[in-house]
Amino acid sequence: MVARVIAFPPRPKRRGRRPWKRPDCPIVHLHSDSDALYRRALRLDECKSTRTLALKLYHEALRICPADAKTMTNVGNCHHWAGDSRAAREWYEKALAVDPGQPEAHYNLGYLESEAGFHAAAVQRYRTSIALDSALSDAYYNLGLSLDSLGDRVGAEQAFRQYVKLESDGPWADHARRWLGMVKLALVRP
Repeated sequence: MVARVIAFPPRPKRRGRRPWKRPDCPIVHLHSDSDALYRRALRLDECKSTRTLALKLYHEALRICPADAKTMTNVGNCHHWAGDSRAAREWYEKALAVDPGQPEAHYNLGYLESEAGFHAAAVQRYRTSIALDSALSDAYYNLGLSLDSLGDRVGAEQAFRQYVKLESDGPWADHARRWLGMVKLALVRP
């Protein structure tokens, strides 16, 4: 079965017009365009009910373009969300084998390390992802958490401050500000 996207104009609402006729519009075959497959899967991958379809689309995109690190990273994300950390790690490492400069793959490997309690390894991954993409705000937040777990309050403070600069709204920004406030209180008390 070939997936395709066809754009139809809306049907006329008033009576008395000529009957609506299907226009001659181009059909975009998704099976021939890995980027279109990627974009479609990207809209589906976070929802549990559509994740299987997203994985199929990602794998089809990889069949067309086997050296696409961003697609490999997202396949890893789907496996992670499904609870399969081992498969997620394999896909992130495949992405880095294709493109060692893929910041999201480094970040995601750091997240897996921190979930497993290996905060020192996570810190290295987060710092690598930040070096590759300094606007990757989540890396700063998780770097702060990992540094705090290691007892490096100064490094954690710097990471949280940078995160709040990049992301001023949301629950994580609120948590980072609370953490920064608690550190100030701890320094002020004798």
